[in-house]
Amino acid sequence: MTQMIERLMRKLLGKGEDSILEKDEWKGRVNYISDEMQRLNMETIQETKVLLNSLEHSSRLELHELERRLDKNLEKLYTRVEDMMISTMTRSGNG
Repeated sequence: MTQMIERLMRKLLGKGEDSILEKDEWKGRVNYISDEMQRLNMETIQETKVLLNSLEHSSRLELHELERRLDKNLEKLYTRVEDMMISTMTRSGNG
């Protein structure tokens, strides 16, 4: 991994393989880049967790609202069915 980053840095900086930069200098740069990559990775993980928690909370709220609306519609349906049954029994009793 270190050699890959070192080669990438050489290309980015326009340095050849026979660069006069010492190996320790490259190690320092590679370590810095590696640390930055780890830091950015941790930031991304944290931001993703926050986003997922937010989406989860939002989803729970939406689910709760859907359940509430479903309960309300079921109650209306039960009332209509009950009214139809009463109406049917009333007609049957009169006929």
